[in-house]
Amino acid sequence: MKNFAKKLFFCFILIQSAAVFTRAGETARIVKQEGRKVYMDISELKSKPWEGVKFRVAERGADIINPKTGKNLGKEILRRHTGRVDYAEEAFAVGQLDEPQAPAVLGLEAEFILPAEGLRPADAFPAAPTDGETRVSPLWKSDFVEGEAVAAAAADITGAGAELVLAFGDNTINIYTLADNKLQKILTTQVNPLRKIIALDAADVKGSGVAQIFATVYDSSSERFSTLVYEYEDGKLRQSDTIKGMVKGIAPNNGPRVLYTQDITPASGKFTRSAPAKLLYDGKKFTRGDKLAAYKFDSVFGFNMSDFRYDGRQNVIFAAPNRRLRIQFEKKGSFIESPADIDFTTTPVRVKFKNSVQRLPVSLALFKDGAGDTIIAGIENQAKLGILADTFGSYQSARLYFLRWTGSGFAKYARADIDGAVYDIVQAPLGGWGGVIIVPSVSTAGYTTISLFKAY
Repeated sequence: MKNFAKKLFFCFILIQSAAVFTRAGETARIVKQEGRKVYMDISELKSKPWEGVKFRVAERGADIINPKTGKNLGKEILRRHTGRVDYAEEAFAVGQLDEPQAPAVLGLEAEFILPAEGLRPADAFPAAPTDGETRVSPLWKSDFVEGEAVAAAAADITGAGAELVLAFGDNTINIYTLADNKLQKILTTQVNPLRKIIALDAADVKGSGVAQIFATVYDSSSERFSTLVYEYEDGKLRQSDTIKGMVKGIAPNNGPRVLYTQDITPASGKFTRSAPAKLLYDGKKFTRGDKLAAYKFDSVFGFNMSDFRYDGRQNVIFAAPNRRLRIQFEKKGSFIESPADIDFTTTPVRVKFKNSVQRLPVSLALFKDGAGDTIIAGIENQAKLGILADTFGSYQSARLYFLRWTGSGFAKYARADIDGAVYDIVQAPLGGWGGVIIVPSVSTAGYTTISLFKAY
């Protein structure tokens, strides 16, 4: 009897604790559905949902009647679906269903699962939360795209406007348009599997009016990097050239994309790098222009440039060997680094060579906010199983950090939590969106989601 009383008391405590941390929310009708994305009418709700709040949708069947009393006990629940709110306006909320194959839920009721009032994260907004990082949501988020996006680029490839280019793990290059709020694949090209795609970029280096695609590949048999150049012609992508080494670019402050190239070759059991140089085209072939020189800066991956001292000179910001971002000024000992608690070299893009591993950092975005301050955006991937997972490039989620340049240092500005690993980000227009950061993320289930974040 004594043990029973203890168990009863323990169950009571659990029930009370659950009541403290969650509570049943109000329901909202789903008035629009686009694949996994659903729009819910919250105009009449007293307690509005916010970003991250979970919801559930029940498909109901026939009435359940008590045969003795004739009382209607409610409708039979056939299936339950869950999801999460991406963002909410005054009259409607937008959420994503969790299931990859989106069920038809238009017209059904979504019940919000709200935490207790004291735990509501939205209470901290619009001021920054206690950790100094305001949470931001994407401007737009796609449905699941089949395949694992290992590289990305964006440009006008076919003449149809701002398009998205994704390289998948099956070594294909795929072009998408964004129209009517949906990504539509318009072209796929297979690349020789012996030349593994590790990076993409796109820009009109030739000045032809449309962009060329630059696919950096690694040939493990020859232990060489090269970049395959593709151009759109007669409804297909045609390989028009091969460049020795790697190609990657930047678009500071949403300006025209500028590409840089460097060669990485094996020597004495390690990779040696040439200095990054601007990629040019002389009318007949691709050439190397002026070199980018800065102390400890040696990679066309994970960098950007800006006038950090407001004196007209452009200085490089890059992912340094100590895993911080570093702004390197003219003198060797003149530099400023980002906070130590963010690791900007957590990248799933890496190449093994003998006993060494070449990490290729995720790209950095850079833009001016409404106040004219310089904002730097970069990715920190979150390891699956701790330190060893990072060693092997195994990640399950990521964070997009926004840092504000104060003129003398970095201040944490905001962050976005990403469901999935991020191989690269692209600062470029897409569809009707201009001034955005395109973030493809790969879930542990092997699907890709595209998120767009404000870059202005």
